[in-house]
Amino acid sequence: MEQNVLVKIKKELLSMSEVEKRIATYILDNPQKTVNLTMRVLANDTGVSEGSIINFANRMGFDGYTKLKINIAQGLSGHNSMIFDNVGQGDTPKDAMKKMIDNAISSFQSTYEINESREFADAVSLILNAKKRIELYGVASSSMVAQDAAYRLMKIGISAVAVTDALICPVSAAMLDEDCLAIAISYTGRTADIVKAIKIAKKQKAKTLCVTSYAESPLSSLCDLSLIVASKEAEIENEATAARLTQLLLLDSICAFISFQRRDFTLEKRFLIGDLMDDHYREY
Repeated sequence: MEQNVLVKIKKELLSMSEVEKRIATYILDNPQKTVNLTMRVLANDTGVSEGSIINFANRMGFDGYTKLKINIAQGLSGHNSMIFDNVGQGDTPKDAMKKMIDNAISSFQSTYEINESREFADAVSLILNAKKRIELYGVASSSMVAQDAAYRLMKIGISAVAVTDALICPVSAAMLDEDCLAIAISYTGRTADIVKAIKIAKKQKAKTLCVTSYAESPLSSLCDLSLIVASKEAEIENEATAARLTQLLLLDSICAFISFQRRDFTLEKRFLIGDLMDDHYREY
């Protein structure tokens, strides 16, 4: 069986070069975080080159950084269960569903607690004060959240569009002005094309809002307002499953509040939409 690399790093720490010690110390202090970091981010966090990361992995006996991370993950107690949303050996499909529900409930409650009432009120004001239009940016798994939010805003009479093509996001942002709002959705807050789009939107003097799980992310630092989605996944930078559900809940909650504030308009349009849906399904 392959030796746990964390044990090996501890054994060899004193004999390492200064650069190697910097990498080793970071990994020992942040093993769970390390397994989800790209080589570029790890190099940046430790102040070394990417070549030094590769050399360190080789010294530890691995053919590349990815294999080093795999060994670290295998050596972490409980990490694999988090990767698979706490689903483990012997669980039934229904057990898996229960664990997913528990994860989602935890994320819902934590997100409710960490965001202040003022921040939700500010988000509502940004949306209602967008005189021209709102653009929602999201790619990959965030794209479905952007599309859903745009549809819900449209249903309550707010001009909104989801832009989910990574190349089109920055182009579309360049068409905004001070009467527009750009809403960015990114679990990590580091999605390059989304960050670029927000930078351009700000240059165009548009207001900016983001929904992310990382308050100290590049995206959060750029935006006028950040709403933070809390989840256990974010503690180890894992795949955003519960976080995605919480993003939907957060944006749905804002739309529900606005819908009530504009209830006369909402009711009128709801009847119209109902008629349209009836026409659509009548033949069936």
